[in-house]
Amino acid sequence: MSDEPHHLTELEQNAKALGEQLGYLLHGADLPDEEKSAWLTLIPHMEMEHIDHLMFALARYNVAPANEAITEVVVEIETAKEYLEERITVAAATANEAFDEIETLLADPV
Repeated sequence: MSDEPHHLTELEQNAKALGEQLGYLLHGADLPDEEKSAWLTLIPHMEMEHIDHLMFALARYNVAPANEAITEVVVEIETAKEYLEERITVAAATANEAFDEIETLLADPV
């Protein structure tokens, strides 16, 4: 359990990096400001898979030159996404184990 704050900090850092990259891609996209605003409104309600597709589309149609730097950013985003999904899976499994222990204790009073 002492590792929990460290993992939370890592999750927060990865989520922040993901958000910054998405902001960069959206800012540089060749879209009218109204469309960018609409995406900013929708993003908090989107699932990770949809955000991932949006980021790839923005990277592909971005006004910034499609060069190695953008490819590296996309790879970093994918790595962060995979890490976040893995940490969420581990956290869910840990929580389920704790709930199972509580249920066992409640079902078998001393």
